Amino acid sequence: MNRLPENGGILLQKAREDAQMVQALLDGGSAPWGPAFHAQQAVEKAIKAVLSWHSIAYPRTHNLGALVELLRAHSLPVPPDADDLSQLTPFGTMLRYGEVPDEDLDIPGQQWLLDTVRRTLEWADQVYGRKAR
Repeated sequence: MNRLPENGGILLQKAREDAQMVQALLDGGSAPWGPAFHAQQAVEKAIKAVLSWHSIAYPRTHNLGALVELLRAHSLPVPPDADDLSQLTPFGTMLRYGEVPDEDLDIPGQQWLLDTVRRTLEWADQVYGRKAR
């Protein structure tokens, strides 16, 4: 478990790097699960950044639904797309562990990936701004 507030800034920077990869892979015509993997990573790191800033320990997980529930359990604001983020969870391990996507796996649309990552990063910035005051 991690709960060091100073890790929040590092995690948010890493989330931004993953967000840039989403765009780069989409621009480069990557296989669709590549951008989905980096979108999942960006969202995961943004949520963990917020948890870190609030000194809330979180488990080593890629399960976005579980991380959103942890935010709710601590009465913290949740990302705008909180109820839909779990559809990214299967992509959290795919490229990291060399898994091949199941043919039936529903890959979110490109615009949804971009918009969700953007809104999640904006949410994290806003929550951090409130915490910093």
